Amino acid sequence: MDSGCSDCGRPARVGGRQCARCYQRRYRATPEGKRHHNDAVIRYNARNPAKRRVWVHRYQQRIGLRVPDLRELRAAIKRLDAALASAEDRS
Repeated sequence: MDSGCSDCGRPARVGGRQCARCYQRRYRATPEGKRHHNDAVIRYNARNPAKRRVWVHRYQQRIGLRVPDLRELRAAIKRLDAALASAEDRS
């Protein structure tokens, strides 16, 4: 019989009372768990720098710190300005 997580009510892990999310949250709340987690993140980032870059860029875009590449938009603005200037010259 499946039981729910004791913290949030989601389906619990097999043989446990907590879901994976709440288990990790409690694990990272302890000083030793936080240290192990941070060490694992550092090792992962060293192994996969390209994935980390994508992850960081997505996070920065989500919080508004980074604006995606605007080259096409800037080129369109320049074309529009040039068209307006030529239209004014014709008038």
